[in-house]
Amino acid sequence: MNLLARQVSRLKSNCHRGDSSRVVAPITQPEKSLADCGIALGVFTFSCLYLWIFRDSIFWQQDEGIVLQGAVRILHGQVLYRDFFAYYTPGSYYWMAVLFRLFGTSILVARTALMVYGGVYSSVSYLLARRVASRASSLLVALLVILISVPQLFIALHNWDSTLWACLALYCAVRVLEGGNELWVFSTGTFTAITCLFEQSKGAGLALGLGVGFLALHSRKGQDLRSWKPANIAALVMGFCCPFGGTILYFGRSHALMDMLKALWWPFIHYSAVAHVPYGYVSWWDTAVDMVIHGSWGLRFVAMLSFGPYVAPAFLPLVMVGVFGFRAYQLHENPTAGLKTEYYVLVSAVGSGLLTSLVATHRADLMHLTFLAPITFLPVAWIFGKRDIASTHSGSLYPLLFLWILLSAAVCGTALLSPCLAARTTIRTRRGTLKSIASDEVIPFIQQHVLPGQKLLAYPHLTLYYFLTDTYNVSRYEWMQPGLQDLGEFNDVRTSLEQSRPEVVIFSPNASESLGASYPFTPLKDLAAKDPVADYVLKHYRPCVVLRSGGEDRVVFMVRNNLSCPKAPAAGAEHANSGTN
Repeated sequence: MNLLARQVSRLKSNCHRGDSSRVVAPITQPEKSLADCGIALGVFTFSCLYLWIFRDSIFWQQDEGIVLQGAVRILHGQVLYRDFFAYYTPGSYYWMAVLFRLFGTSILVARTALMVYGGVYSSVSYLLARRVASRASSLLVALLVILISVPQLFIALHNWDSTLWACLALYCAVRVLEGGNELWVFSTGTFTAITCLFEQSKGAGLALGLGVGFLALHSRKGQDLRSWKPANIAALVMGFCCPFGGTILYFGRSHALMDMLKALWWPFIHYSAVAHVPYGYVSWWDTAVDMVIHGSWGLRFVAMLSFGPYVAPAFLPLVMVGVFGFRAYQLHENPTAGLKTEYYVLVSAVGSGLLTSLVATHRADLMHLTFLAPITFLPVAWIFGKRDIASTHSGSLYPLLFLWILLSAAVCGTALLSPCLAARTTIRTRRGTLKSIASDEVIPFIQQHVLPGQKLLAYPHLTLYYFLTDTYNVSRYEWMQPGLQDLGEFNDVRTSLEQSRPEVVIFSPNASESLGASYPFTPLKDLAAKDPVADYVLKHYRPCVVLRSGGEDRVVFMVRNNLSCPKAPAAGAEHANSGTN
């Protein structure tokens, strides 16, 4: 009561003086509550324990090997961009190299890091949501993040790394909004820069969102935001520039600065055109719609429960765009709307900026939208929290909607968890022991007949096999894909192959057929174009055995024409003939 009286007295005093300073609307700072801190810690712990189940499962996503193998190259003294190719910023490569140096070169190290990321995602989402929502609503967001986002693609990717830094940048920005000191401002700039250094498009979207959000707060009628003091601006600029300065200095001293700049420009020429997909694209969407429309009522109910959470990553960012427009207009018209409105403006601006980065790069498919879930799922808490976004006439529907979302998340989480629980096949690799539903003949055969550290070519995109078998690519390109690389880059790989003349080539003859799901709009002319690497392989190498990978693909083990084939596996492998193509 005394606190309320002081607040009323302050407001009267401001009105009497004609003071136009902002009125602080109700907002919770969970860091000041022992209960909320305990819940956030509990959420972090539960998330890590839950994701531990996924830690040693292999999902046969070959692009997981790109960063992992790049980190191994760095540990062997190579310099990114100069000695091997990459088309995104260097953060993930060097971050993973540091983890490998500290804890050992194992895929389990990378998966453990992702497990910790998941704990940070969920706890930060809780702390951000709790500021304007109830504990139950905030816990719901944290649960959605951990059940239906991270497990969808539990593999070591730069996408998850960059999302971690984006979450921390947003959290620091919110603390700045609440009157945080220069350290929070510096941290906001630093984490934003680090996000750019882990993925340039996401970092640009984050910077855009923060810039637009703070600009909207600054430009309201007759108001000035405290965080725009000269000391804060200096801290923000310094925090943002330091990571870039260190990166430029490192690559400059390594004589790779121009190589880096060329590589970072490369996606604008090659990647965007091939990766262009409709908003929210997912390959199985037609099947899901058919089940809902033509299935039995029971099947429709199960389908809507199962597929509903997959729609959320595409729907909720659009909600954030709408919230930003509404709240920014509200703040502009009423400069004293308060801290809660400022929170909505800033957070929704960041979500909108991240969405813009995906749309601008033509890669706003469902999976890339899911990478943003720790931030873009916050509107769920906003709807259930203070109820100043949803209609007050639908209050009786809130418990049912809450229950529906919770049940959908549970069904979706069970579906994602089931393969891990059902995995009974042990895959022993040189980089750690994993488990899988399906057996794999490729890894044991390579490890039996190829020495650790030996060079070979796993073509066109069997990158994960390099890492798991401790073998190395003869070229600087880990991943070759029609339409993504041009003819000159394919010829570079062929030249490396001619010069190195490795004894072994691992060849996936039907790899292009699997590109349809992830890259459905690859130009037909690129798919039909002559492949100089494949031509060279088929001319100078002979197939020995066709092996079944854990991903159910067929992989051909080939040796140079002047060498003898190794003994085939006792069972399960098919002998290849000279007509394999």
